Amino acid sequence: MELNLQTIHTIISQQFPQYSHLEIRQVLKSGHDNRTYHLGNEFSLRFPSALEYSTQVIKEHTYCKTIQKMISLQITTPVELGQPSDLFPYHFSINRWIEGESVNSINVIDNNQLAKDCAKFLMELQQCDTSNGIEPGVHNFYRGGDLSVYHDETIQAIKHCTEFNQKQCLDIWNMGLNAKHKGTNTWIHGDFEKDNLLVKNGKLCAVIDFGNMAVGDPACDYVMAWTYFDKPSRKVFLENLNLDSKTIYRAKAWALWKALITLNNPKRREIALYTLNELLNS
Repeated sequence: MELNLQTIHTIISQQFPQYSHLEIRQVLKSGHDNRTYHLGNEFSLRFPSALEYSTQVIKEHTYCKTIQKMISLQITTPVELGQPSDLFPYHFSINRWIEGESVNSINVIDNNQLAKDCAKFLMELQQCDTSNGIEPGVHNFYRGGDLSVYHDETIQAIKHCTEFNQKQCLDIWNMGLNAKHKGTNTWIHGDFEKDNLLVKNGKLCAVIDFGNMAVGDPACDYVMAWTYFDKPSRKVFLENLNLDSKTIYRAKAWALWKALITLNNPKRREIALYTLNELLNS
């Protein structure tokens, strides 16, 4: 759904008049699930881009403040939850603006240091209290759930993938599918990738966009090992997480699924190609 600045200003004036004097401007790089804007210098606005993403800001408002108390890195900090209206049909949020550059926008970074920082964050997240958490489901595209949800889609994608070794792809998928999660369910981020990681002074300083969070199998949060890291930094990342082989199999399968279904998407093709090359040659 398209928004213009005047409409956004009207929405804010109606629902949160205390912020109506602040300038609204679009961020340089907005995400796929949400349209993000600056609100003055201290806040950001997040508007879901479609119905399937409309529950994400509600979850962030429900859980992020509690999780923040239990981890050392800064995460998404909700301030206000906007209501659906005639001007915009979904909930939206006002969050604290977090200083930092996304990993996606930095040309030079120490990936070994980033790998350690990412592993530390994920281990802290997995120690957070899950007693009031939400199970994986449609709301987060089943991240943290069983891979079998995407079995038919993945098999079809493999059949239509002529650029890569189909048998290797099938082997990676089946190994992950059969390595069932029998450990403790933990909080997952659900979209732990470079666009949602902020860096300051060469170190990871914040993790944002918890819209796909849930309590489930943490394997889906490890896909960055193949979607971003190279062989040396991947080794650092996985070793610092101290994962068993079955968890790694599931993580590789999650990475394979996403790469295959986005291979023909012009905006995602580069990362899909990188991921498949890393999975099939590591």
